[in-house]
Amino acid sequence: MNWDASVDKYRGRVGIGVIIRDHKGLMIAALRMSRPLYPDPTLAEACWAYEATKFGLQLGLSKVVLEGDSQQIVSALLTKDKNEFQTDMVTQETQKLLSSLYEVWSVKHVFRKANRVAHVLARKALFSSETIVDIEDPPLCISDLLLNE
Repeated sequence: MNWDASVDKYRGRVGIGVIIRDHKGLMIAALRMSRPLYPDPTLAEACWAYEATKFGLQLGLSKVVLEGDSQQIVSALLTKDKNEFQTDMVTQETQKLLSSLYEVWSVKHVFRKANRVAHVLARKALFSSETIVDIEDPPLCISDLLLNE
């Protein structure tokens, strides 16, 4: 499960993109949604990691690898210690969800290049006020990316 956030300061929006794939890399589901802008981009990434985690639960997943390109959020999700970041409460809630509701889980940092599909979904989400979920059939905005990976 890859997630990413995208910010449009001019329009005051933040978008989320989530792509969920099976162990063979085939798309299970994709999520795009947009919300009012958070004051801090790192807080937005933390909130979207939480939303990605909830999305996986809604799909009935029991084993996940959550991947994002925000090293700060990935590190916060992997530590048991409280930190001083504004994101601490959100990352703790995400940890609780992961630990209590998933059979097996892990969180990994990936570079932007490995997170391109989630990034494109997040950018496209900025232009819609609706939450869009695609199951099995990829949206056109990522079809080519999925074929080339």
